[in-house]
Amino acid sequence: MGSRGIPRAPARRAAPGTVVAGPTVSPRTVAAGLVAAVLALTGCASSSSSGGLTPLGEAGSTPTSTASAATSGAVASGSATAGARPSGSTAGDTLVVRVGRVDAPSAQARAAAEVWVRYWRVRAGASHDATVDEAALAAVATGPAADEVTARVSTLRARGHHTVGEFTVSVTKVALTDSTATVTSCLRNRSYDVDRRSHPVELPVAAYRLTGSLTRSGGTWRVSELTVTRRGTC
Repeated sequence: MGSRGIPRAPARRAAPGTVVAGPTVSPRTVAAGLVAAVLALTGCASSSSSGGLTPLGEAGSTPTSTASAATSGAVASGSATAGARPSGSTAGDTLVVRVGRVDAPSAQARAAAEVWVRYWRVRAGASHDATVDEAALAAVATGPAADEVTARVSTLRARGHHTVGEFTVSVTKVALTDSTATVTSCLRNRSYDVDRRSHPVELPVAAYRLTGSLTRSGGTWRVSELTVTRRGTC
């Protein structure tokens, strides 16, 4: 999506590293880490159940990051520093995931929202490094949601692309049953895919409105499916 070959000075590829976030939902090391996203969490990462979320560099991993974002419901927010932008910026070759407002009034709602955010961090790490951290993915996703990340990375590797930029994940609603949760979320996106020379190959979709399904087993929430309900705005 978007135009290809937008002039941009080559950026040095950042090695997989730790996603550092001030008050973040879950500081973690992202070893290799979609949208097209957005599901293309790339541009975002592409996805079957996501309806083709494309530039959300599938959400983010970065070797360095600084946290800062507003939240509610006691869910911490954070950010991972981002890299290049289609405008030609050479700020760096990273993918940043920020956490926006999170409306999750109960403890279980917060737990589900945290896993939703962690999913996007893992997805972003996979899209940035074009490698899947199987253990990290299995901890936050199952079924179609996990398959999307694996498929996204396979596509990126085949094309010699990876995802850079940044996006912000917000949660506007969490509906719960005993073993399932439905998250309504907005991803404001400035991530996109680049080629081996760090040249952008697409332009970001500004935002995605998403519905995520989570299942709970053994007391652990995992994202099982996600659907893009609106593109361009939330």
